[in-house]
Amino acid sequence: MLVGVLALVAGVLVPLPAGAAVPEDLCASVGNNAGFPRQSLVTAVAVALAESGCRPDASHVNSNGTTDRGLWQINSIHPYSAECLFDPQCNANAAFAISGGGANWNPWTTYKSGAYLSYLQRAQDAVNRLGAGERPVDRTEGDVTGDAFGDLTAVDAQGHLVVYANGIKVPANQGKPFAGLTWRTAGDGWDATVRSMTTADVTGDGFADLLVLTTTGTLDVYANASKIGDHSYFPSVSKSYPYWGGYTHIAAGDVNHDGFADLVATTSTGHLQVYANTRNAAAPFGNLTWDYTSGWGTDVRDVAVGDVTGDGYGDLLAIRDNGYISLFANGIKLAGNQGYPFKFLTWSAKAGWDHVLDISASDLTGDGFADLMAVTDGGDLQVYANGIKAWNGTPYKGAGWVYGSWNDVSHIA
Repeated sequence: MLVGVLALVAGVLVPLPAGAAVPEDLCASVGNNAGFPRQSLVTAVAVALAESGCRPDASHVNSNGTTDRGLWQINSIHPYSAECLFDPQCNANAAFAISGGGANWNPWTTYKSGAYLSYLQRAQDAVNRLGAGERPVDRTEGDVTGDAFGDLTAVDAQGHLVVYANGIKVPANQGKPFAGLTWRTAGDGWDATVRSMTTADVTGDGFADLLVLTTTGTLDVYANASKIGDHSYFPSVSKSYPYWGGYTHIAAGDVNHDGFADLVATTSTGHLQVYANTRNAAAPFGNLTWDYTSGWGTDVRDVAVGDVTGDGYGDLLAIRDNGYISLFANGIKLAGNQGYPFKFLTWSAKAGWDHVLDISASDLTGDGFADLMAVTDGGDLQVYANGIKAWNGTPYKGAGWVYGSWNDVSHIA
């Protein structure tokens, strides 16, 4: 339970069925999926054991009228619905966000009191059972629904903002990622408002948020609210930054591998700029972190960030008027790059990309490698599955899925 909650033990504990895995295995699994690094994950599981016994239905009503719910006993003062908090993965995502990715457990009284310490060995054993080696996966881009599969957000021909949830695992969809419209704004006019847009998890809660570079010169952040209120994905602007009139394109993804999406933007003067996430959901972006001062002029048609190489770090894709698509693999940890993520061109190809109007990259298939979506001037939505391992370093070849009737769609994310 969080600081300010008076009781130390959650109330309702539902027994596991006979033969089920020990409770801490559930906490380890969903905590790992939420993005906790392995050492932080051990602490996370120990805290959950101390809080709830790792029982997803655990709840406790406090004397001040608030309620603690789920595995990590998230208090109702936080903006998560009861439905979310009784869902193990959503509860883990909330714990990840509140703890700053495992960096700060002080909001939990069982951590501050030291009660979690007696559970550390059980937690370590559960984390060990996840298997040898931590696979770094960047889950920040495009996952609007929070199920670890990238979704598609677009501005349609009528000017509405729309979301197509990924249904690649739904049998009726026959392996196609997008089968039908999931959500649509009541109002139109987005085609006149949006200069560029992207979806990525900037708040660290496991759900992709919407970032819009507007035609009026602002950068607007719409925090994902699908687990709050009427379950609208992007009901309102949660943070607006002025003075963005000199920017041309934006993209977002986890560039520094901290579990929070960072912002990449091109300028009208030819710069590529990266703003590292502050890990403060109320104001996710602050000072400029990296600035590439040339080579990103008006010939850049669009940019996208996604984990193309599968190493857990967001890579940069760009398409240009000359028909080329280019990949700048993230090299932030390489000694020769001096801490810069996008220092060198890794791969490029010329295959008619001058007919592509807009691109977006996210993991649509669930394999840990970002796939590519593109809208063409011929009215198609083309989806390219990532084949970088099978094709000796070439991430994208022919489109695996092509959807017609995407004429006049102005933006995708």
